[in-house]
This record gives sequence, C-alpha cells and structure tokens, in this order.
Amino acid sequence: MAAVSPPPWPRAVFSVGVTGHRENHAAFVAARSAVGEVVDSILDRVAANAVEIAELETVEESELGFRMLSMLADGADEMCAESALTRGWELVAPLPFGPALTAALGAGAGFDRAQVEHVLASADAVFRGEACADAALSRIAAYEDRGRVFALAEKDDMYRRRWRDACDADADAQRLFEDLCAQRYALASRIIINHADIMIAVWDGESRARVGGTGDSMRAALEAGVPVAWIDPADPARWRFLESVDELRALDRGAGQDAFAALDRVVRAMLSPTAAAPDEGVEPPGLLRFRQEKWKPTNGWLWRGYRLVEWVLGAGKDAKGVRLPRTGLAPRPTPPDQFAAVWWADVLAEAADAVDDDPDFIARLETR
Repeated sequence: MAAVSPPPWPRAVFSVGVTGHRENHAAFVAARSAVGEVVDSILDRVAANAVEIAELETVEESELGFRMLSMLADGADEMCAESALTRGWELVAPLPFGPALTAALGAGAGFDRAQVEHVLASADAVFRGEACADAALSRIAAYEDRGRVFALAEKDDMYRRRWRDACDADADAQRLFEDLCAQRYALASRIIINHADIMIAVWDGESRARVGGTGDSMRAALEAGVPVAWIDPADPARWRFLESVDELRALDRGAGQDAFAALDRVVRAMLSPTAAAPDEGVEPPGLLRFRQEKWKPTNGWLWRGYRLVEWVLGAGKDAKGVRLPRTGLAPRPTPPDQFAAVWWADVLAEAADAVDDDPDFIARLETR
C-alpha cells in the first residue's frame, strides 16, 4: 500500500476588521483623504510584518493570506474594503440583514411610507439582477462578486414588517424599531470581532450611545482582547493603537505614543511568539502588574470560616450514594511562580520536544 501524505498546513490568514462612521458624518467626510492614508499605512504595515515573519519562519509568501472583515456600510467600512481589495486581500462581509434589506435600510428612507416601499422594491430588484439608478441601493450588490457575503437574513420578513408598521406609528415605536436594528448591527459587529486579529475604528470619540455603533463596537473588541487602531477623523495623523478598555476610557488621542511601533509589536507577536520576543529585562505591563500583587499562601480568616461550615455540613453523596470526601480546611494554592511547572509540566515537555531548536521559547512560555 502506498504511503499517504499528510494534508498541507492550512494557509495562515491575518484578519483585520473595521468599524467606523458613515457618509453622513461631517468630520469623516471632511477628512476622508487623510483617513484613507492612515488606513493604507496600517494595512501596508500589517502586510510588511507578515512577510518579514514569513521569511524568518521560512514560510512561502503564497502561504500567507490577508482578510478584511467589513459590513460594507458607506463610509469607513467601504473605504477599508476597497483598500484591502486593491492589495489583493480577501473580503468577507458579515451583514446584519439580507443584502437587499441591508441596502434598503442604509438608503436613509427613514419612516416615510412611500420612500420605504420604494427602497425595498428597488433593493429587491437590484438583487434580482435588474438595473437600478440609485447607487446607494446597488452598492452592496457590486461586492457580491468581489468578496464573500455572510448575511444574517433569517429574520428579514419580520424586520420588513416592523419597518412598515413603524411608518404608521408614533415616535416611540419608531425608536423601538431603530433599537431592534441596532441589535442586529451589534450582532454582525460581534461576528467581525470574533474573527478579527485587529480592528480599525474610525471614530470621533464622542458618539457612543447606540448599541452596535462604532464606540460600542470598539469597547466590545477591546473587552474581547482584540486591539483597535483608532483613527479620529478630527486628527487622523495622531491615530492611536489601543490594547485595553482602560485606554479607551482615558480617550488619550495618541499623545506620546508611537502607534506604528505598537502595531508592529502586536502583529509580530500574533504571527510568531518566537520572533516577537520582548526586550530583555522589560516586563509586559500586564505581567509586571501581576508580579506586584501580594501573594497570600493561605486564605483569609473569613474564607476559612466558610470552609469550616462547608467541611462540617457540605460532605454529601454522589449519584450512587457514596459519601464524598470533605474538602481541606486550609488549602494551599500553588504559588504563581510554580503554577506552570506544576500544572503545565506535560505541556512544557511536549513544547520542548516540538521546539527543540529554541530553548529560550520554553522559558518564555513558562514564565510569561
């Protein structure tokens, strides 16, 4: 029997998500060219780091891939999509509704019954392949052959019905419909965040109330551990690379930060931990804060009192009626500096076998 060759490794793909203002935002429109230059610089920098890491790891450039995740809204979303396509990147578009309804809702019809019926009918016609003079409605259709569309269309009929009903209702009902739509935008944004390595956010730092909006998406990304390149359209050149929610709350608009250096560091660390080793003797902020914590070898008296009650009353029986052992009264948790050696011993041993040409990597894995 002939030997079976193992399948090739999957292609490494670095994914960039986007959230940002639309064409109705005055500051974004005024700074479009400058914002576009920053976006181009960020994408170029990501690609340059990836190519350099590939050379260090002896990976062919053909095995590298880059992906842009965009909801294709007019404005920042479309700008980043176009910038990525120009570079030959893959485009993936998670849409909050089906393509036709997404286009119709983005056309700005509001709650005028005649306008709503017009944009719904026109958008449906576009996605049946019919010509349409309204560029806003045909814009998303133009991307169907240029990328992959992932549409959350399972509730489109309900949203169409609610939109029509809201046209004949009061302001409260209309706000409720807008809030329902915002939740769908937030869901699509969450899909982008879950698949992105980093995010690009074009945000004025002020508009943050709406769920699913740019400010909300930035916060959600940072809470999920996805770094954000924040471009303020009021001052694009001083963009900032955020790595925590605390930095977002501080609203530090880039004073004193070399954003490109921060971007390089994070991208390189994502692509190859061995090629992005931290400077010798310099602790990462999170690790430094951890080492400064005061370690207590045993629990406090209040917790020990709870354990005493648990010890006296808590010994129950399992499903077969066998009495369970009581927990210890004063357990001694493993100290942080011994945790890896105690609990990760097998993992560290396997890693040492797999990366036997870089012993320093095992030390960094154990301590950092």
